[in-house]
Amino acid sequence: MKNFKRHGDINLYPITKEEYEKIQSDIINHNGNFVIQEGETTGHKHLLTVEKTDFLEIKKMPNGLYAFITKENAMLTHEDHKQLTIPKETYYIEVREREVDNFADFTIRQVID
Repeated sequence: MKNFKRHGDINLYPITKEEYEKIQSDIINHNGNFVIQEGETTGHKHLLTVEKTDFLEIKKMPNGLYAFITKENAMLTHEDHKQLTIPKETYYIEVREREVDNFADFTIRQVID
């Protein structure tokens, strides 16, 4: 997939409105700030922020990750990464970064923050 956005160990892949609407999940309430992921080791957070609560709609997918639409520009921040602007009117799904351990029989595992 092209045009994905990377923010540390989080990758955001664009999806269509139709793909987003097919996700069978309730809309998550938030106050304009929403933690997409929290570091397992450091406790640092990937925080998605919008000016008004109705500028962001979030669904939790069955795999525990998130899909969302930004109705205005949103900001993604983290203590160890540069701020990332998420453009308005875009749909994204979250995919965790994975790594391959070449010394452990090519084991694939999620990156831990």
